[in-house]
Amino acid sequence: MKQSFLFIYFIFASSVIASAQKTALVKKADTTKVQTLKVAPENTYVKPLPDLRLTAVSFSLVSSTVTDGVTTYTFQINYTVKNDGNLAVAANSVYLQGWIHYGGNAPRTTAGCGSAIPAFRTEMINPGAERSASFRCTAAFDRNNPPQYTLSIDRDNLLKESNEDNNSVRTSILF
Repeated sequence: MKQSFLFIYFIFASSVIASAQKTALVKKADTTKVQTLKVAPENTYVKPLPDLRLTAVSFSLVSSTVTDGVTTYTFQINYTVKNDGNLAVAANSVYLQGWIHYGGNAPRTTAGCGSAIPAFRTEMINPGAERSASFRCTAAFDRNNPPQYTLSIDRDNLLKESNEDNNSVRTSILF
């Protein structure tokens, strides 16, 4: 009987100890504070804007005349405009302006013709699209010492673009 009593006591004691440990674990878990941090989602909104960029500029000789020893050239300016933005722009609202930069003893810059992109009233330059065209210009210069030519698109920043710093290309007039 003594063994039965010890056995019952052992089971009872084990149960009490297990219950006490469980209670201690529960109490410990109950006293732990959990903080939830609220994190704002990353702002991934990108305002839709066009971004016009000149991707190609080249020159073609149309004609030349010599008057009093000065050669005047009529040349064609060929260009390609690309819309790298994420919003279309009306093609007929885009204007290009050229500037001729003469070096040498008397450096100077003069207007070097310009043109609107030829387009119908409803034509658009969609995102990723390119538009190629050309216009003519006449200027006197020494072909052996060609001047620099800057072609700017939207020079006065009339169109709001995602990048206003990529609107010009400068190169020598070679043909």
